[in-house]
Amino acid sequence: MSVLKQLNDYSEMLAALPENDPIIENELLKNPINTSKCIRRPNFDIPITTIIISLDNGSRTIFHYRGNLVEPKFEEFREKIPKPEEYSWIHFEGRNTTEVKKMLEYVYERRKNLNFTRPKISIELEKIRPPPWLEQLIPYADVIFMSKDYARSKGWNTKIEAVNKLFYEVCTHKPLVICPWADEITYPKNLSQSKGITQKKSPIP
Repeated sequence: MSVLKQLNDYSEMLAALPENDPIIENELLKNPINTSKCIRRPNFDIPITTIIISLDNGSRTIFHYRGNLVEPKFEEFREKIPKPEEYSWIHFEGRNTTEVKKMLEYVYERRKNLNFTRPKISIELEKIRPPPWLEQLIPYADVIFMSKDYARSKGWNTKIEAVNKLFYEVCTHKPLVICPWADEITYPKNLSQSKGITQKKSPIP
């Protein structure tokens, strides 16, 4: 969200947050983000992830403390977002997939029933989980962000193989697939493109 904040001033975050947590409150002060849709939970620990990025090759090492914070439920999402068609883009992280699938179905079906082209729906395929933990989310996505770790867990050893395998062998529709890979940031592909697009990451300052 702090990255999105650098791009525009109207992004919103919907997440479960611990009440009165000094780490969260400090981050929100440094990166003013619209958290009016967030669900505040008392007496819960915040999950903390520390990411170490190699200056040489862009590889990441991730340390994660899960905490005990309860993820948003579908009913909470629907209450906070009663009209998803008012948004241009909604992104879903691949956690608590039973509830996230219900959210995706809700947004997807409402969009279809209203004959709208918005919101755009994106998901992440990052964590390594046994199928169909994340795969069940794919049919609802217009844009898929796939991690290198996820791709390798499937036996896909290059960005080109990963995007082609996911797009042609897993997806039953035509999403845009984006796969960051070491010092090359993406290899997006959909059926309107004869070739994928690869570009270098910007240097880390």
